[in-house]
Amino acid sequence: MVPLRFIAEATLQLPTVRLLKSITEGAGISNQYYYFPEGKADQVFMTMGNGVEYLEAINGRLEQKWVGRFGEKGTIKGPFFLSNIEEEVGKQPTIAVDRITFFKQILPIGEADYGFINKDGKATTIGHHDMPGLYDFFIIPEEK
Repeated sequence: MVPLRFIAEATLQLPTVRLLKSITEGAGISNQYYYFPEGKADQVFMTMGNGVEYLEAINGRLEQKWVGRFGEKGTIKGPFFLSNIEEEVGKQPTIAVDRITFFKQILPIGEADYGFINKDGKATTIGHHDMPGLYDFFIIPEEK
């Protein structure tokens, strides 16, 4: 059986279709965040800069389904691990699992912090690992 993280890596390399209006900025940012509903490799939230996008793998491609822009005046309730959403485009996804697996990629040094976020929004960092490329995910033994 192929490990889930290797499937996620392959998923993020699919052709990507982004048809929603761009409402975010990512210039000058040195961290990229990936959030996967635990046990899933075909759904991903990615954040960089002042926004987040949600993508799903459908028919051999990644489709952008939702985009949110963060801001201090944000009043839109996002998925349980995202807050301060000021503007959104598309249909906000429903998360059917109790935990999110996250990777915080630190681009300048090619490494990542990783861990979980529970339904209450509490993040627990499990460790730190090499992650030299954008989609060089690794196995997290604690993941279900």
